[in-house]
Amino acid sequence: MTNKVYSELSEGFIIRMRNWARSNSGVGYDSVISGIYQDIGGGSSDGYTSRAPITLGEAEDTSKALGKLQIRYRQAVELFWQYEGRSLEWFGKRTGTTRQTYTINVMHGHQLLVSELARMHDQANRYREAARVSAE
Repeated sequence: MTNKVYSELSEGFIIRMRNWARSNSGVGYDSVISGIYQDIGGGSSDGYTSRAPITLGEAEDTSKALGKLQIRYRQAVELFWQYEGRSLEWFGKRTGTTRQTYTINVMHGHQLLVSELARMHDQANRYREAARVSAE
């Protein structure tokens, strides 16, 4: 039944949220990327890792955006990704609601999160543009 939730999300957003969940789980720091080209941490001896690296900046931006959501939406989204793979019934019981209520909260929470991330992105672009213009 979680396919209904996934069908509303882009592949890039799913990757972002899995990255966020891994960064908050306290595991997987063997392959952390702090910048686009700088790899921090071990990885395997051949230079490749079995899983995608955690992108810290993206995870931090996602945490900031989640912090701006109302608690019921933030909780629904955070639980969905921290316990990915569980049934919607399980999430409903965990949050003290029904499957239907939880599904509505997580789907609306995702929409709000996407909007907040876009707002933050636009704000950063305006700041960069203003800095570029003032430097000229």
